Order: sequence, then structure tokens, then C-alpha cells
Amino acid sequence: MGSTKSDLYIAVEQIRYAFDLDTEFPLNIVESCGENEHIHIAYETFNTVGLCSIAFLGEVENTIILNRRRNEAEQNFDCAHELMHICLHRNYASSFQCYDKVQKGQNQFLEWAANEGAAQLLLPMDEMLHMVKRNYSRFYSKENIEDFKKELSEMFFVSPIVVMFRLESLKYEIEQYLNGVDIEEIEILSERQQRSRKLQIRSLNTREEDLESKLSYVAEQDEIDYLAQEIENQLDALNPYER
Repeated sequence: MGSTKSDLYIAVEQIRYAFDLDTEFPLNIVESCGENEHIHIAYETFNTVGLCSIAFLGEVENTIILNRRRNEAEQNFDCAHELMHICLHRNYASSFQCYDKVQKGQNQFLEWAANEGAAQLLLPMDEMLHMVKRNYSRFYSKENIEDFKKELSEMFFVSPIVVMFRLESLKYEIEQYLNGVDIEEIEILSERQQRSRKLQIRSLNTREEDLESKLSYVAEQDEIDYLAQEIENQLDALNPYER
């Protein structure tokens, strides 16, 4: 496996081909892995806070254990995450415990690759870019952006937080596509690579936050104007010469 985001995406497409995964969405990775003779899916109720899933890598059979406490959309992403470990990280460890946040002592690069790879498997870049461009005229309100994220969550069978992180991860690629760069010509860069080039790209998530702040500011100004008018009315009532 290469060390760049672009290399990772190439590897993910090889996994998609090797597992004969549909090109129609949503993908049910739990079901697809369960049908594979080299992967066993099991379920446990984890009591450890934040623990999402575990993968055991074997020479013949691999086991993915999913947390019963998580819903099906969350399990779908967790399973894809473990599939990345199984396919890409055999030379690093024989088992992986994966949490909702990277834990102290975990290999941050491997966890990033498993998360980013799972996202590319379930929400492919090309599909995401087309969806954003097709719906871009809707993004003038916070509510519309929220609705769009919900639609993506349902379309790709993932949780809303996965959609949020995916939009953040693809902000540079989305920016290029919205500015007329062909899909085949888009430069794929990780967050780290963007920082090294001092690129500062605003994501759709940031746009949503800006709209929320604007609404909050307008509401505050309306409240201030209302209070000022109330004070003025009370002063007028107290001054008989102004009647």
C-alpha cells in the first residue's frame, strides 16, 4: 500500500474488484463480507467505551466482530473499516481494535487509511463530487445543507457523521470539480498534504457553520433592536412633554 491518499484510493478500487462489489449504491459491506468464504462476521456487545469493532487476521479465515450496540449504518462503516485492515495491513498486526476516536498507542496512519479507505469504498469520490455539484444551488441555507447530508447518509447507508467527515476529507477535490476540473484530472490530496502546501479550502461543513452563525447574528440583532425599541417606548411613557 502506498503512503498517499491517491495510492489508497487505487488500492480500494482493487478491493472493490476483488470482492466483486456492486457499482450501485448503497453497498451492504456486512452482507458482502458475510458471503465471502475467507471472512467470518460475528457480533458482540462491547462494554468498552468507544469500541466499535475488532478484526482478527488469519492465514485462511479472518474474523470481524461488530458491536451490537451500534446501528446497522454504523456497523456497515465499521465492517468496511475492518475490511481495509484485513486487505491492506496484514504486515503490521494480526488483530485490530477500532474505536470511534483514535486511541493513544494506535498507529494513526493505519487508522487514517482504514477510515479513508472505508469512506472511499462506501462513498466513492466520483459519486460524491457529482452529487455535490448537482445539488450546489441548494446550499444557500443551513436547512438545505442538513437535508442534503441526510440524503447522502440514506443513499450510501452510513451514519451522518461519516457523511460529515467525508465532505471534509473531499473538500479540496470538491473545490476543483466545482471550478471545472474534469474528474480524471483532479488532484487527490490528504489533509496533511494540503497543509504542507499551505492550502486553505473551505468545506460544505464550514459553509453550514457560517450560515448558522449568520442566522444567530441576525437573531441577536433583532433581539437588540426589539429591546432598544422597548426602552424607547418606556422612556416616552415616562416623559409627559413628549406625548
